[in-house]
Amino acid sequence: MVEVTLEEAQSKVSFHLLVPTEIPEGFQMETIRLFSPNGKNYYNNVQFEYVNANNEVFNIIQQKIEEESAGIKVEMTTGSGEYKDVFINGHAAILMTPMEGNTNLEWLTDDRILVRISGRLGESEILKLGSSLK
Repeated sequence: MVEVTLEEAQSKVSFHLLVPTEIPEGFQMETIRLFSPNGKNYYNNVQFEYVNANNEVFNIIQQKIEEESAGIKVEMTTGSGEYKDVFINGHAAILMTPMEGNTNLEWLTDDRILVRISGRLGESEILKLGSSLK
C-alpha cells in the first residue's frame, strides 16, 4: 500500500480513475491509497478516502478485475438490511443499506472495474455521488 496524489494514482494504474464531480456537503478528500495484488509489481486497486469535520468517512474503491479473478461476491446477513437493484450511469448496480453501519453501492464498469462506495451516507447521497463519477 502506498499513499499518493490523484495525479500519481492515475499514472500508476492501467485504467481510467473515476473521480466524483459532486461530493456530499462538508466532505473533502483526505487520502488516496494504491494497492497491488500479492506478489505483483503493479497497482490494480485504488481507494479514495473522504472525511468531514465530524471525522465521518466514506470511501470510493476502484479495482481492476483481472482475468484470473475468482469472481465477485456480495453478502449481507438475512434480516440485517435491504438490497436494492439500481442503475449508475447505465450500469446495473446494487445498493446495500444495512440496519447499522455503512451503506454500500457497487457496480462493474464495461472495462471490468469494480466500483464500491461505502460510508454512512443516505440513499440519495450515495446514488448522487455514484452518478457523479466521471
